[in-house]
Amino acid sequence: AMLAAVRIPGVARGSETGAEIEASPLEPEELLKRVQRIKTVILERALAVPERLRAKYARKAPREGSVRSGIVRILERNKYGGDFSLPWMRQGGSYYSFLRGVHDFNRDPEIVFEDGYLKSSGMDSVTLSLGRTPLELIQADETWQPAGLDPAAELKWSLAWTEVPEGNGRNRWLEGRQEELAEEWLDLGKLNAVDRERIRGWGWPSLSDKPIVGHSYVLRSRSGRGGDGLVAFEVVDLDGASCTVAWKILKVWSEPDPKQGVQGKMSREDLGPVPEDLLAMGTAELHAELDKTLELAKVRLFETLPPNIEERFGALREEAGAGVTRLLPYMGKWTELRRGVAHGSALSVLSGDHDDRYTYLGYQRNGNNGQLEPGLDGGAFGMVVDLGKVDLAEAVRSKLRKRNDAAILLALDYDFSSLDGLPVALGEDDAQRKLIRHHRQIFRSRVRQVQDDSSAPAKVGHSYLARVVRERDQDVLFAVHVAALDEYGAIVAWRVLESGRAGAPR
Repeated sequence: AMLAAVRIPGVARGSETGAEIEASPLEPEELLKRVQRIKTVILERALAVPERLRAKYARKAPREGSVRSGIVRILERNKYGGDFSLPWMRQGGSYYSFLRGVHDFNRDPEIVFEDGYLKSSGMDSVTLSLGRTPLELIQADETWQPAGLDPAAELKWSLAWTEVPEGNGRNRWLEGRQEELAEEWLDLGKLNAVDRERIRGWGWPSLSDKPIVGHSYVLRSRSGRGGDGLVAFEVVDLDGASCTVAWKILKVWSEPDPKQGVQGKMSREDLGPVPEDLLAMGTAELHAELDKTLELAKVRLFETLPPNIEERFGALREEAGAGVTRLLPYMGKWTELRRGVAHGSALSVLSGDHDDRYTYLGYQRNGNNGQLEPGLDGGAFGMVVDLGKVDLAEAVRSKLRKRNDAAILLALDYDFSSLDGLPVALGEDDAQRKLIRHHRQIFRSRVRQVQDDSSAPAKVGHSYLARVVRERDQDVLFAVHVAALDEYGAIVAWRVLESGRAGAPR
C-alpha cells in the first residue's frame, strides 16, 4: 500500500508564532529552563495553601515540640500529574510523603490523590477512618484510643501500632498477626464470629477513600527503602483539583533513606531565581506563555536542523515514507518538553511523528553512548543492524542485494507468517498474547545468535537496517542514517522499505 507523505508537525512559518520563532534569540537550553521556571511558578501557586486554612490550622496545631506536623495541598493526579512533572518532582504535586515532607513520586510517597480518592501508595500500609475526630484530639500514644471504635476498627488501630520485622515476608507476617489478633479477640469476647471473618478477609488493608472535609484518618506506611511511620491527618478542604490535609506524625519506627530518589536529580535551587516577568503574570497568562515557549523549544529542536543536514536530507520530508528529525535521549533532561509518548525519544517512521501512538525507532543513552532501539514504548520488538559507514541510498540498496550477513538476512527474512490468522474473537485475547509473546522470545533468541543485542550503537555517518513488529498490527522494514550526534541527541534520516501487517507474506 502507498504510504502517506511524511511531514513533521510544527508551526507555520507565516504565522505570528512562526515569526517569533525566527526572531527568538533563545537557544534550546534557555528555552528548556524557561519552560521549567514557568511550570514551577504554576505548580507552586497550585500547591499554595490558602491563608485562611493556614490560620485555622495554626490555632489547632499540636503543641508537642517533638511531633512533626503540617498542612499540605495534594493535587489531583489526573489534572496535574502529567503536565507538571519537573526534574525534582515527578507527577507534579499529586503524591506526598509525610515522612519526608515533600511532593515527589520518587521519594517514598505515602499518599496520592487520584480519581477523587485518597490512596495510600506505600508498602504494607494500614489505614483507619476515624470519622469526625478532630486532629488535635488524636494522641501520639498507642494506649489512647479514639472514641466510638467498633471492635474491627479497634483491632485496626492496634495493628497500625504494630512493630514489623525487617526482611522478606513482612506482608505475610502482618496478615498472620492480623489473624492471630482476630482469634485472640474472639476468645476474649471482644469480637464476634462475623467480625472475625470480616477481618481475616482484609488482607493488609490500604487507604482508598473519597475524602470528606472534617474527617480524619490514621495511615501506617512502610516503604521499600527504610521509611516506616504512623501519621494522622484531617481533610480540611476539598475541590475538584485538590485535597488539603492537616497532618501530624504519631510514631516513626525508621526514617527513610535521605539519599534515595534524589541522585542525579536537579533541585529547585538549580534553576536560580524566577524572572520577574513570570512572577507578574496571572495563571492564564502563564499557561499561554508555557504553550508558546514549548512550541518554540520543540521547533528549535525538531525542525531547525543544522544547514548542512537540512541541505542533505530536508527534501525527505516531502517524500512518502521518509523523513529527517532529531531523537532526544530517553528520560533525559529534555523530557520536560513531553513531545510524544516517549518524550521525543521515539518516532513512528510511518507517520514521521513523535506524537504518534505507535513508535518504531527509539534512541537512548547508556552513559555517553547512544543506542538506536526498536520501538521504545513496550509494544514493539525487532532488531537494528549496523550496515557500516554508508549513506542512506546505499542502505536502501543493501536491502535489495541481501548481502551475505547473518544479521541482515535475519532482519530481512524472519518469517512472522504464523502470526497471520490469530484468533480475534472475543475471549481469545490471552491466546493472542501468548502466541505473540512466543514469537517475540523466538525472534530475540535468533537475534542473540547473530548479534549481541537487538539495538545498535548510534555512530555518525553509519546507516542501519531495522525490522520492527508491533504485535500483530504492523511489520516495518526501514533504513535509517545517523546524520549527527550532539548535546541534544541524534539527528536521523530514514526511508521505509516495506510496511505490512505482521504475519502477512512479505
